[in-house]
Amino acid sequence: MPPTRSSSFSSVVSLLLFALGGSWLARPELASASTLSHPAIAFAEDFPDPAVAYDPANHRFCAFATAGNGAAIQRRCSWDRISWSATASAFCDGGGCVTPEPGGGWAPAVAYLGGAWRLYWADPSAMPGRKCIRVASSPTLDGRFEPEPAGAIDCHAADGGGIDPVVFVDDGGDPYLLWKLEGDVVGGVSRIVAQGLRPDGLGFATGSSYVELLRGSVEWERRSNAGHSDLYVENPALVVDNGTYYLFYSASDWDSNRYATGLATCTGPLGPCTKKSTAAPWMGPVGSVWGPGGASTFVDASGEPWLAYHAWTAPCQGYTSGCVRQTRLQNLLLSNGTAQARVNPGTMALVDHGFPSEPVGGGHVGWFNLDARLSLDTSSNLAADARWGMRFQLGGAGDAGQGFVGIDPLAEVGDYGLVGPQSLQRAMLFSIRGATGYSAEYAGNYYNVKCDVTTGDGGGVSCAAQLDWVAGRTYTLRVWEVCCAGQPGDAEWWGAWVIDEDAGVEHFIAQIEVPAGWDWIQSHAQFEVAYDGTVNDCNGIVRSEVTIATIEANGGTQSPDTRFPLVGGACPSATQITPAGDGYTIVAGTASGGSCGIGIELVFLPSLAWLVREGARRRRAGGTRRS
Repeated sequence: MPPTRSSSFSSVVSLLLFALGGSWLARPELASASTLSHPAIAFAEDFPDPAVAYDPANHRFCAFATAGNGAAIQRRCSWDRISWSATASAFCDGGGCVTPEPGGGWAPAVAYLGGAWRLYWADPSAMPGRKCIRVASSPTLDGRFEPEPAGAIDCHAADGGGIDPVVFVDDGGDPYLLWKLEGDVVGGVSRIVAQGLRPDGLGFATGSSYVELLRGSVEWERRSNAGHSDLYVENPALVVDNGTYYLFYSASDWDSNRYATGLATCTGPLGPCTKKSTAAPWMGPVGSVWGPGGASTFVDASGEPWLAYHAWTAPCQGYTSGCVRQTRLQNLLLSNGTAQARVNPGTMALVDHGFPSEPVGGGHVGWFNLDARLSLDTSSNLAADARWGMRFQLGGAGDAGQGFVGIDPLAEVGDYGLVGPQSLQRAMLFSIRGATGYSAEYAGNYYNVKCDVTTGDGGGVSCAAQLDWVAGRTYTLRVWEVCCAGQPGDAEWWGAWVIDEDAGVEHFIAQIEVPAGWDWIQSHAQFEVAYDGTVNDCNGIVRSEVTIATIEANGGTQSPDTRFPLVGGACPSATQITPAGDGYTIVAGTASGGSCGIGIELVFLPSLAWLVREGARRRRAGGTRRS
């Protein structure tokens, strides 16, 4: 147990790590929330043709994308699909990069075959006038992928070469490769084809040959860019549910808002397949989502199917206009040959609190404590997927250092890094991204807390403990620096509590250790209302109502000098924020109305770095203030 600082302070709960990037334009007024712009967006920067995989051995997700942002194949990793590491090359790790590193590749796919992770991509430099599919291997999903010799996968050069590979493994463990055969470059037509792979994925199965699954055949698939005028399909993605194979594909002009995703059903990985979206695409341009395509499928830790895809964000389209294709993630509902991309509401509201410049003292820059007070209205329907809490940023942590303390009606096994056989009803939660350790002992007491440490980019420490909190009572969420960093190289420890103000009882969660050299809390913190489940539409969000007071720092001695509310998530019209005394009342859920679905105005919320910059700008400009 690390040394502790004695105090009568108490209770904070912690939760998910976050790193939602983005930007917003409207300047909100104090009494009304500003709508941002897109929720299922995983990354704000260009990340096209995404492929996501989950590694159950390390409890990690990694996303891969076409070359960009200085990487031959882009990769970002996460343990919660919310906090993602910075973009890096899949051909590099902490020990360096492969030599020579492959040139920029297109449309990657990843699968675990033959005891290793295999990365497939289209290499545009493999053969003049053709693109060839190549494969690389790594023992871990977040490790350095070493390219296998060129030619491991037959290029099919006479048929135009191939792009957009995807691997499908059937229930018997047999792998298949699906890809777009570029017959259009040799005077033919583009086709989506499939062929069996060897068990190790390093070549096609002996005696196998490719079979055609789809080709362009309906008018919405027509492309007209770059002098073309043909019916065009590409970028397959295959998933099976209850014996039905669902084949998603892209069609039309990739660089415009006309690009879209189609759906077919198949009797097996080698077909035959029947198009379901003939009159119109299955997922087309709607609202701010322009040109949704480049889709791939993956399953999460519980086996639920998800769709990853990219899109332009309206009104911007095309790289020549300075636009980017951003990755979106949505849960899939598959039933009787139909597919629905479900709504993931995510963060529905934030109230940002901007403090003055961080104080300097004791060799540290920043605030050593934050308190956030909340009360849930007794009318709230406490859905398991809801959560409420405070998030903050530790200084000097680079891409890490994001923390959360909050409460949750139900913390399932596998959520928030929980281990053990049971779920936690009425949980309090505490997590810090990039943290290195934890202690559940404090002041001689040991509490029944579940913690997990996840290493690598996007990892950290996440803890949860049971707390039978009651709607209608007032609680304070608290985070406090408890030790030590008294000498250079010492680690720092942060503690979290939830305080029942009505009962006068403090509930300790855990202490979390962060690396030496990190500073204290930076000058922006947010109160967050979120809904982490999936719903068929926004009317399915269970209603909650919470009233919050101003977040205060350093034992209540410092109040924020700026505050502004933001609504976001997939269902901004389902959230209302109104002033209430020195704080706000936030109603999220069906009582606020709103209906949405696959084509709604999805939004993403700003990163802490943006909030720090925006808060400084507002202070300089004399923006909205409240004392």
